[in-house]
Amino acid sequence: MAKLEFKKADFERFVAQFDQLSVERMIDDLVSISDSRRYVTNGYETALVRTLCDRIGKRQPTSCIRLGDGEGDILGVGDPQYGEMTMVAAQRTVLRQFGVQLPMSELLTLRQLLSASVAAADVVGIPMLSRIRGVFRRIQEPNVDIRGSCGTINAVRCTVPLIRNSPKMPIITDCFFHRFLLPYFAEIIGSRECLGLVSCHAELPEKLVHHFSVAKIDFYQIPDEFMNHHQIPEKPHYRQRFDEVISTLRLREPGQIFLVAAGVLGKIYCHRVKVLGGIAIDIGSMADVWTGKPTLRPYQTDEFVERWKLL
Repeated sequence: MAKLEFKKADFERFVAQFDQLSVERMIDDLVSISDSRRYVTNGYETALVRTLCDRIGKRQPTSCIRLGDGEGDILGVGDPQYGEMTMVAAQRTVLRQFGVQLPMSELLTLRQLLSASVAAADVVGIPMLSRIRGVFRRIQEPNVDIRGSCGTINAVRCTVPLIRNSPKMPIITDCFFHRFLLPYFAEIIGSRECLGLVSCHAELPEKLVHHFSVAKIDFYQIPDEFMNHHQIPEKPHYRQRFDEVISTLRLREPGQIFLVAAGVLGKIYCHRVKVLGGIAIDIGSMADVWTGKPTLRPYQTDEFVERWKLL
């Protein structure tokens, strides 16, 4: 396994070029060109719920995705100015998620698939000002997470050209929308005839059936992230299980809702659901919360998990 290190000077040059002010301007630019002001202000979740429910009512194919540091690391790979640094950051991300490093050709394939998924999405959650300011506060600390910092910045800067070149402007909102939608999921998915689910949690379908009165769940199980258990599955998520899910994923009817919790690959699954005529919502780590199995995320306190886990 190759040593995943890069020059600190490259990172310093990176954050000097894409400093806090320039990244904040990029966020404002994305919000402005997509006319998304009401989706980034306090209380935005009610506007987002109305939009989602409207699209669900019309059975309008939809992809709602969230971009964080992992997605930013993949979107940034191959940058000619910071080639070694972005490659190492991307390798650290795939190692965390899959437990293996990937050839550069596969990293570039992932970037292409993820870029296409972002460009075609209808709702794109990105790191907002509070998260960006937190990143730049921590950058001077001796043990700063360089991978996470690069990825968070890239989740914004790499999204700008993808959105600008998109034929239809998406809604830009907070990448934490999955957390803020928790009180509204009964309204969004409750009492459905059939729901789709992509997740690693085998017990989650039954919990969704009982809690939200869903009649049936079409479940596509994937391996858990490596960083949660440090075990590499017999059938790796990428590429083996990923290819299987992409090729076998089906809708029972147009407009079927899919909940997707699958890390970086989840955004590509969401795009696939939309292409097939469905409505995909990237719920990310809410699947862990619903099952009462918190992962290494600061907001997943005992109190938070206890409040929202599905019994």
